[in-house]
Amino acid sequence: MVTIYDIAEKLGVSTSTVSRALREEKCVHKDTIALVKAAADSMNYMYNAKAGMLRKQGSNQIGVLVPDISNPVYGLFMKGIYDALRPSGYHITFSNTYRDGDEEAALAEMYYQNRCAGLIFIGQEGKPNKKVAKILTHFNNDDSPLVFSGYVTPVDIVADRVEVDSGKGASMMTDYLIRMGHSKIAFLGGKKDGAAFKERTRGYKEFIESKGYQFDAGLVIEAEYDYEAGIKSAPMIKDLLAAGRITAAFCINDIVAIGLINALMDKGIRIPEDISVAGFDDIQEAQRGAVPLTTINQKHYDIGQLCASTIINRLASKSLPVSRVFIDPELVTRSSVGKVR
Repeated sequence: MVTIYDIAEKLGVSTSTVSRALREEKCVHKDTIALVKAAADSMNYMYNAKAGMLRKQGSNQIGVLVPDISNPVYGLFMKGIYDALRPSGYHITFSNTYRDGDEEAALAEMYYQNRCAGLIFIGQEGKPNKKVAKILTHFNNDDSPLVFSGYVTPVDIVADRVEVDSGKGASMMTDYLIRMGHSKIAFLGGKKDGAAFKERTRGYKEFIESKGYQFDAGLVIEAEYDYEAGIKSAPMIKDLLAAGRITAAFCINDIVAIGLINALMDKGIRIPEDISVAGFDDIQEAQRGAVPLTTINQKHYDIGQLCASTIINRLASKSLPVSRVFIDPELVTRSSVGKVR
């Protein structure tokens, strides 16, 4: 999807100039307007005139961008936002970015053109997208509040941020596993260039080393973030267990952990008698599986509420100092982790 960032890049002008030219604002020279419109036509860009009018009139809508609505953690997050916004008179409009930077940029521009009062942006895994940062700059320029949460968010944009200390959560889980007698712990899931992977493996590695144990990089296993990743990784975990290299597996999230548990049990491996398995997130399914999952609660509902209250406060007073809030995670112990026999 073509965005005003693409038009600006082609013409060598700012995105704000493109936006004003498309709205035919008086401050823009008529030749510039003609040039921008010609470029927009040649690139099959569709300008929404109704949205342009909305930009002048304002809105009671708060936009929310999430990376993957199929992940239950974002359902908790959205509920927190909804519950906090409901008494305020503002309403949610949300979109799924499918963890795609170009989709993020296109949706952010749509929210900008449709004059959302503010935007809550949940960053994805991977590298920051420059196109997204350019689009989000418009919100700042127009005094439309931004609140960031998640992992990959533009660091050069001045905006409120609400985050969970993911590295601390990984340290907490590693500490618990070690206290249960596990010193040989595999870390499963995530990609090495992902922020969650980096933060959680850092917390895991540093805590292992702080207790005087040897860190084994061969026990850090990259995989996707979904249920299938747990299933596909089960043979490798089974081999490590049989070789005596591990007694526990710490998964990057609950979905991977549940997939792993189910696959291992299908192979006749008992949880936690033969191997302990831990997750990260504390989704509802973590409590309901064949073996209730020991995990880290990231307090997604609380994060959603805090993001919403932050944007409401910012709308009420633009002069408030910019805030960055870290929420402490919580260890939740269930029966998927047992003591080493």
